[in-house]
Amino acid sequence: MNKYIKYLAASFLIVAIGCTDKFEEYNTPINAVDDIPLELRFNTLTQNFNHAYTTAFIVAQEYSQLKCYEASTVKDYEFAGYNDGYWNRYDKLSLIFDLLERTEGEEGYMKGYQALVNINYVYTMLSITDMYGDVPYTEAGNGEEWRPAYDTQESIYTDGIRILDEACATLENVTIESLGENDRIYGGDASKWLKFANTLRLRIALRIKNVNPTLSSELAQKAFSKPLIENEDESATLPNFDIEGARSGVWNYYETAGSLLPSERVVEFMKSNNDPRLSILITKNVDDEYLGYPNGSNITRPTTEYSDFAATGYAPDMGDQILMYAEASFLKAEAYLFGIGVTANETSANEEYRAGVRANMEMLGVENADIDTFLAGSLGNLSGDQENKIKMIAEQKWLAFFHGGNEAYNEVRRLGYPVIEKRDGATHELGETNGEMPRRLKYPIQERDYNSTHYQTAVAATDNNSFLHKVWWDKN
Repeated sequence: MNKYIKYLAASFLIVAIGCTDKFEEYNTPINAVDDIPLELRFNTLTQNFNHAYTTAFIVAQEYSQLKCYEASTVKDYEFAGYNDGYWNRYDKLSLIFDLLERTEGEEGYMKGYQALVNINYVYTMLSITDMYGDVPYTEAGNGEEWRPAYDTQESIYTDGIRILDEACATLENVTIESLGENDRIYGGDASKWLKFANTLRLRIALRIKNVNPTLSSELAQKAFSKPLIENEDESATLPNFDIEGARSGVWNYYETAGSLLPSERVVEFMKSNNDPRLSILITKNVDDEYLGYPNGSNITRPTTEYSDFAATGYAPDMGDQILMYAEASFLKAEAYLFGIGVTANETSANEEYRAGVRANMEMLGVENADIDTFLAGSLGNLSGDQENKIKMIAEQKWLAFFHGGNEAYNEVRRLGYPVIEKRDGATHELGETNGEMPRRLKYPIQERDYNSTHYQTAVAATDNNSFLHKVWWDKN
């Protein structure tokens, strides 16, 4: 990890200057700020919610076939050099632990600050473990252990649930308005943060439903007993700005990564269902047709043969979509469909499904008349048996994650929809997985060098660091 290098560098610095009697003088920068206000540090903290764009949009969305990266080095699922984006989130832990230490034992609004830090901590660690499986946790990021042991994903989830419960309980009794604009997501609105945390709890409940149904039901029941994200104004979106260095990662990748294209799967899905989002998200090619690029294809892409991303679907200041109203609706639809934490109710499941579709379309700027037309069609209501209904929920949720980073990949693995077929060797590169969609990302190679003992143990537990080793909650 990069943090190991930082700690090592710090130790070398201490040794180098430790013999001088001017230690304090040499180690006090001329322009040092003695104490950065907590509010300003929270401004930095909220940035921790952003997407790890290289991994999320080039790797995770390639695997889930929302995007396609047309480059010879990645057609076989390998993505050498692109897999470390979420592992690099360990660098964010130093700020998290600093803020937790500075708010320890405080009351009032400071206790509310600590609750927000803990929500960020849970979100950050789950984003890491969901990609790799077992990862360092208990000993990671606090500066006390340079070579931390790996914790099981189950134990990380268990502790994250505990921390999230405590944070929710705190936010029910505090105000944090003093954060103001330094809270870039909710502007210091504790009630919205409570809805975010509770909706995150529902996401966790459904993610673990196949490995711990009892805990899943308990968490979902608790989530439904508290306020959830109920409209677009309550969606968690991290702002970006049309300023050099501050622009949306979506915009940067669509504008600068010429090899990143809409996938054949997503284009054909919208075309076949007369989906009004198609013209907002995708352009037509030179033949005035919508044509997505086949994921993993060994076909060389001519410059103008395939569709590209439509400028109407993104902007330089487009915010990062962290936890949106559409996702909250789809989570509730699944819970009602299967009776997880609530009494099974197919009418309520259908209402939430329709709300999720409408929410995503409205966010993208689809006209109301076009939304109504779509919802009056074959995909407007849940139909068929229970399996077909969850398939419909999963596929609409997948499409709603078009700008949503790694969550599409998480849900494709968990729900099994859309089905990602095994690639054939005639028109696709097969690579190490023999054409199967990877079930996790590999541990970064630098772990072998900086955390060798624990790395080797983790490698042995994942079938030699295999792409196909399933994470704990993945039972499809």
